[in-house]
Amino acid sequence: MAEESQSSKPGSDQSRRFQRVRKRLRLEFGDDLYAAWFSRLELTRASDGEALLAAPTKFMKLWIETHFLKGLRACVIAEFNDIDSVSIAAAENPVAPHAPLGQEGMATGGSMAAGD
Repeated sequence: MAEESQSSKPGSDQSRRFQRVRKRLRLEFGDDLYAAWFSRLELTRASDGEALLAAPTKFMKLWIETHFLKGLRACVIAEFNDIDSVSIAAAENPVAPHAPLGQEGMATGGSMAAGD
């Protein structure tokens, strides 16, 4: 297990552990909150005592940090006993660049959800 704490990208063991973290989050927060806030988190790396997670948007990152970080941290530490710190980063390019505007003045090739 010392080998996995040395790696900078998640390996298969870390991926399995993060899947168990996901199960813990679902049990801890329930299906609705899990689907809304945790289902799109990805494990970027787990090494040197820190787990770095990626959220798809800055808003999601900030919301999780503000409202759920303590519970998230507990779930991660329960599966990664060599981790004592959890950080979240917003994905650098969560969506493709805007498509050119069509004649109707609407961007083509995408949709926009309320609250984004």
